[in-house]
Amino acid sequence: FGSGGGDVTFSGTVDGTSSLSVSSSGATTFVRVVGSLDPLESLSTSAGGTTAIAGVVTSGNQSYGDDVSLSGLYSVRDGAFSVSGSSTLVGPVSVLGGDVLFNGSIDSQPGKGFQLALTPGDAKTANLNGAVGSTDPLGGLQLNAVADGSAMVNVNGTLEVQGNLGYSSDRGLDITEGVTAAFNRGAVVGNFSGAGVIMSSAEPMTISDFLISGNGKDGIQVTGANAATISGN
Repeated sequence: FGSGGGDVTFSGTVDGTSSLSVSSSGATTFVRVVGSLDPLESLSTSAGGTTAIAGVVTSGNQSYGDDVSLSGLYSVRDGAFSVSGSSTLVGPVSVLGGDVLFNGSIDSQPGKGFQLALTPGDAKTANLNGAVGSTDPLGGLQLNAVADGSAMVNVNGTLEVQGNLGYSSDRGLDITEGVTAAFNRGAVVGNFSGAGVIMSSAEPMTISDFLISGNGKDGIQVTGANAATISGN
C-alpha cells in the first residue's frame, strides 16, 4: 500500500492472514490493535515518515522503517520485530517473540514514565542499539525469557529509568530467569518504590557503571543469580 507523501490512517480493525506493507513519507496511523482477531502474516512500514500503532499481532515479521509511537503488545509468533528509527512509548509496551531490534533511541512520552517489557523467543536476542530513556526516562525495563527458555539482551546505548514519573513501575530494571544481559554503556536507575535492579537470572551478566540511588528498597536485589558480576557502581 503506497501513498507517496500523503498520510495514511486505518481507523477500523485490520485483520487477516496476509502481509501488509505501507509506504509513505507522511504519518501512518493505526487507531486500533492490528491482528487482534486474526493475526497478519507480516507488517512493515517504510522509512521517511512516522508510524503510530497501538499493538500488533503477526505470525511473521514486524518491521518499522520509520520513527514510531508504540503502546500495547507487539507479538511475533514465528518472526522478528525491528524498528529502524526512534521509538516513543505512549503507553506501556511489551514485545513478545522472535529476535528484537530497536536500532534508534527509545524514550517515554515526556513525564509519563511508561514501561518497556521485552520477551524474545527461545534462544533469541534483543538488541537495543540506541540510547534508552536519555531524553525522557522510561518508568521501568523488564527483560524476560519464555517459560523454560533462554534469551540474550544487549543494551548497547545508555539507559535511564526513573520511578517518580506518572506511570512508573515499583521496580526499575527487572532481569528475570533465563536472561543473559549485557549493559555496555552503564545505566541510571533511581527513585523506585521497590528495588532499583532485580537480578533473578542464573545466567551470566555484569552490572557495571550504574548510578543507582533513591530507591525505597534495595539498590540491587540478587535472587537466584549465581553468575552475576557487580563492579564500578
